[in-house]
Amino acid sequence: MEPVAAYKWLNGLPVADAEREARVIVASKRAAAGAGLDPQTIEPFIRRQMEIAKAVQYALIDGWEQKLRPVPITAPDLANVTRPAIIAATSDILIQLERVLPMLRDPRTQAVLVGDLTDRAAGYGLRASDFRRLIDAAASVDFD
Repeated sequence: MEPVAAYKWLNGLPVADAEREARVIVASKRAAAGAGLDPQTIEPFIRRQMEIAKAVQYALIDGWEQKLRPVPITAPDLANVTRPAIIAATSDILIQLERVLPMLRDPRTQAVLVGDLTDRAAGYGLRASDFRRLIDAAASVDFD
């Protein structure tokens, strides 16, 4: 999310973009259907990903504004470089979801993932509950 936040910060763009988020949901549902997933059950998972992505962006921007983090001086083009990479990564996640769903539904695996993700994201103000909701949403995805 750092390249996304840097681009938005350097170009005076808001972190939240309801129209863009709505387009992402529609595209994700389409991609989910193509991957054999139930498009309706993928939406909460994608929404949780976007919530976490925005939280990271807000934390980065706050750090730059308060001079707590090195301020970016450049950022890759959001429309032509960063977003296509995010779209490709999301497609890969949807394709792999079928393979990892049994693990995501295992309470022991969930606990390890929540702990690991929370540790990694500590500097962004994210909590275990943020990742619990993300993993629960992923584990709730069904197949068509």
